[in-house]
Amino acid sequence: MSTMVPIRNRSGAGVGVRLLLTAVFVLTILLIQRPNRAQTAPAAPNRETAVPARRVNIPYTTVTRPGIPVPERAIFWYGQVGPADDNYTDVRLIYNDDELVVTFHVFDRILFYDTPPVGNDLTAYDAVTLYLNLDGRAGTSPGTNAYRFEGALNFGESRASYQKAFKGNGAGWSSANINFTTLDGIQMNGINDNNEDRGWNISFFIPYASLGLAGKPAAGTIWGIAAVTHDRDSGGTLPDKSWPDSPDLNSPSTWGELSFGLPVYNPPAANTGDLITVRQGVNGDVVQDGHVGGNSTCAEDLWPNFGRNGAASTTVQRRRGNYLWCKISGTWVISLALTSIMSPSL
Repeated sequence: MSTMVPIRNRSGAGVGVRLLLTAVFVLTILLIQRPNRAQTAPAAPNRETAVPARRVNIPYTTVTRPGIPVPERAIFWYGQVGPADDNYTDVRLIYNDDELVVTFHVFDRILFYDTPPVGNDLTAYDAVTLYLNLDGRAGTSPGTNAYRFEGALNFGESRASYQKAFKGNGAGWSSANINFTTLDGIQMNGINDNNEDRGWNISFFIPYASLGLAGKPAAGTIWGIAAVTHDRDSGGTLPDKSWPDSPDLNSPSTWGELSFGLPVYNPPAANTGDLITVRQGVNGDVVQDGHVGGNSTCAEDLWPNFGRNGAASTTVQRRRGNYLWCKISGTWVISLALTSIMSPSL
């Protein structure tokens, strides 16, 4: 007599075992290939070096003095127009085959200069200082390719006593006999008094030969640059204003950048799509604009509130030379009601 022992269906258990083995195998491979996060994680950025440099790109011109064009010059600015201890400076730059030209236009309510200069500190009165470093924005002290040019306000005297040059020596600055020229201009109601003035300007003409160069820098060359405006009123010296913000003037690595020549922009290829013209009354479109506020100081007294009064919206303070002062603020709205290009699905 034979006994039949039923054979259980083990197919389900076999599938489970195979799935478990497959999962273990895949997990093992993943663990083997998993990167060491401690080794591959990117380093945290250095906040001191991550700050982008201020850069001004200056154009080249074939024109020489005295006809060097003003509208073509690059510009940067710093400071603030105000009624008391504030001042503001526009700096315009251009270069030609012979020299670098840098002009400072200074808004200043009270003008003071030294008559004649006493001692060696031109910056104790109204003056500007231009810093250049031929090695770029680099170095923790002024090297032998770093230069400092000072130019002070005067009132018709020889410029020779109102300009100075210094050169880096690896640790600081040494007085240097460097050939350069300054020219200044002024608009005032008086000088060395409390009559309210408008300001002054000064231009630096720095030959490349004075910097040890055979000719103009090649396009794309980058120098370090910084600028400081010094101010004195009847009450004494006022805080300096500088570009870039709060540089260490003995550390060129904290300065801005001066790039010779204008960068070339190559736009990427793009699909222009359809060209749509929106015009009042065309295809039922309604285009309306309305002025909702604004102010101007163009017909008002300049002081004491120049730069401080008017509508607190968009403000434009403009200056060229010593004569154009105007603050304009305004806001406007353009409202479009379009019917011709609106898709039913929008």
